[in-house]
Amino acid sequence: MPLLQGRAGKAPAWIIVAAALAASFLVPASAAAETRPYRVTLAPQSVPAGQQAVIGARIQNLSDRQQLGSVNLTPPSAFSVESAALPASSAGSSALRGGVVELRDLSLPPGGEVTVSVTVGVGCDAGEYPWSVRAKQANAFNGPPGNEFTLTSSAADLTTTVSGGCALRFVAQPQDARAGERISALDFDPAGPPVSVEVVDGAGNRATSATPAIAMDVGSLTGLGTLRGTSPVTAAAGLATFDDLSVDAPGMYRLRASAAGYQPADSAVFFVSQVAIQCLEDVDCSGSLSTPRSRVEASAFATDDPDAGFLQLSFNSGFRPDCAGYQETSADWALVLGPDRLKRVIYTIDKRVMNATPNNGASALQMCFAAPFTFATRDGGAPAEADVDGDGNTDWYYATLPDCGAPPCVAARRKDRAGAGIIEVRAPAGAEDPAYRP
Repeated sequence: MPLLQGRAGKAPAWIIVAAALAASFLVPASAAAETRPYRVTLAPQSVPAGQQAVIGARIQNLSDRQQLGSVNLTPPSAFSVESAALPASSAGSSALRGGVVELRDLSLPPGGEVTVSVTVGVGCDAGEYPWSVRAKQANAFNGPPGNEFTLTSSAADLTTTVSGGCALRFVAQPQDARAGERISALDFDPAGPPVSVEVVDGAGNRATSATPAIAMDVGSLTGLGTLRGTSPVTAAAGLATFDDLSVDAPGMYRLRASAAGYQPADSAVFFVSQVAIQCLEDVDCSGSLSTPRSRVEASAFATDDPDAGFLQLSFNSGFRPDCAGYQETSADWALVLGPDRLKRVIYTIDKRVMNATPNNGASALQMCFAAPFTFATRDGGAPAEADVDGDGNTDWYYATLPDCGAPPCVAARRKDRAGAGIIEVRAPAGAEDPAYRP
């Protein structure tokens, strides 16, 4: 069969093309580059802020032919890496170096998987924190670039979400105290257990690894006192105790604990009083307090259902009554607190204060009374209302008191031989805080 000839010394074009095509089919499949896929997923994907957490990184070899020999797993820099461990039944080893979990000699076959448990300290800032990972065929994490495996994980697979945030919380709340005396977790007991504050993680558990410096401030609701004592205090194992706090003036207060990077905490409200008398069951209790202008005496009477507690007296603290249509005789006002017993309050105005008022007869004396409950008034109308904290709710009701019947009421008015004015009030049972201003 004759062959077509080209120019001398040249093979036919179709023979060259056919040879090239044949050569392409002769390349063995094993010589082609193989994709080495693998996947890493983290669990749990969400952890509370401020905790030590164990996060499992599941490594899956998705390759058809090649073993996965080694992995470098890098947690977020915001986490402190405490340890990393492979299952006892698995091949390979784990080590920490420079914040990187190094897994070696895994010899993970195609389709195989292993989970490494990484213990980390999670910070206090909520958010999403990505991990990074590299894997190689070689057990020693070496070899040329073609030795690398290709990661198929999604961003969500390699992200840890930190929820909540670290906060401060009062463990032992401040209780009522006398002015200038140590505030403890027991009413009017300077030797009682100290006020304490703990650091809590995003799940509300104490963060025992936290050691912040916690500062203590006082917020005044009615008083003018200054907080004294050691502040800040460095927490130990997540707990700080305040052994020497005191407030130097009477009033109603609230403590605030704060530390950098933590949500602050406000304490329960507590009272600081100038006088606090402990009342015993089945026994009357009484106390008194004076200024150069005024003297107040209070008695709480025992009943068949007595209330033990404290009878507290302070001058010029809390809400200042100023009753409409009434000229207050004294610049002082007295605050009398609890216990839950019927009380008698006797208010004496110094004669010099009485003499400074033209109409200074005993019959002119009235009592401007304020309390956090409604009561009958001298003119028969409703008492005035005051919202002192601006929350839209009435904190105090105030008006002049009627003569007795039902308490609160004025039981007597008189002058003593020296010319001092005296007005006696019967106060109802209750542990609330009436204020008296003649």
